[in-house]
Parts: sequence; structure tokens; C-alpha cells
Amino acid sequence: MDLLFRPGRWSLSDREVETEVRPAGVVRLTSGRVVAADPGWLDNRLEPFTATVAPGEYPVDLAVVRFAGDPGHERVAAARLAISPEPVVSWEPALEPGQDPLLLGDGQFYGFGVDAGLGCFVDADALAAMEGILENTFEDTFVGLTGGSAAQVADPASGATLVGFSSGWGDGSYPTWIGRTTGGAIACFVADFLVLHDAERAPAVAVQ
Repeated sequence: MDLLFRPGRWSLSDREVETEVRPAGVVRLTSGRVVAADPGWLDNRLEPFTATVAPGEYPVDLAVVRFAGDPGHERVAAARLAISPEPVVSWEPALEPGQDPLLLGDGQFYGFGVDAGLGCFVDADALAAMEGILENTFEDTFVGLTGGSAAQVADPASGATLVGFSSGWGDGSYPTWIGRTTGGAIACFVADFLVLHDAERAPAVAVQ
């Protein structure tokens, strides 16, 4: 996960791509219960992750892939909700209630479904309000959102905010990971859109 957010070059299906990190906005969590979802299909019955954080404002960064020779072609490889600036020393799957990673087979994961080519981070307490807001504003906010761009939506009543972004290659199911610090605190949540899942990181070139 860490490598996704370190600018560099990769070999992806015999094509050279380059990653960069871009700020996407700030998620204001009113309860600290994080939901990763498709903003086109918000529902107040969506389950938050069992791991919670303190209410507050947290920045979202995007790991954006740019394809060599095709400057207009960009994809979001991953989105990171940063909780703490401390280094990540371990990773674990972000789980919803009732999910048990021991029940998964090789290559399997628990993921959130995407059917509108989008993902987002939002507080569980804001789901109903955001669903109502986006019912009237979804097209203006998200239609045409591609590549490494993002959009932020605010609920004026609670102050909660949602940050949405395009989801890698588009629709599918995508895992979210939790990065923890040396002391076991949550450093970040990362939604991985699997763009670089089979890619190889190019070696760094020394500057003489």
C-alpha cells in the first residue's frame, strides 16, 4: 500500500505508467465511523467499518496513474483517508460487522461495490443526509468526474463532508485497508482500486 503513494514508475501490462499523489479534499467525520462506498448508491443501511476513529477533519489523497505517451489517460489507483501523519508499520483489511478474514480463500477479499465508476469516504451518520443531497445534485457533482479529479459534498446541517473520486478501471468490488502505526493506532484507510495489483515497480534511477 505504501508504494502506491510514493511517486514513481511502474510497468503495467507492458505499458509504462507513472504515479503521483494529489489532494482530493477533506472528509469531516461527525461520529468517526467510516464508510467506503459508491456515492451513486448511498443508503443509510450501509455498514461502517468496525475500526473507528475520533470525530474530526481528515484529508483524502489520491494515488493517480498517468500512462506514458497518453497524457490524457489517468486512473485513480487508490484513495487514502489520512488519520495520522505517523508511519504505517502494518496493514489489515477494513472489516464490516460480521466479516471474518479467516473465511476468505486465496485472492479473496471483502470489498465495497461500485456501479457508477465512483468511490467515496463518508461518515456513517451522514449517509441519510448525503443520499438526500445527491438525489438532486449527483449529476452536477459527479458526472464527468474522471481520471485524478475528485469532488467534495457537504451536509450543511451536520457539517459532515463526503469526498468522492473515480474508481480505477470503473465498476467492480474493491477492498479497503487499514494502516496502523507502531503503537497500533489507525494511521489511514486506503481504498485500493487494484489498478497496480499486477504491476511491477520500476527501480529508482540514481542521479549522478
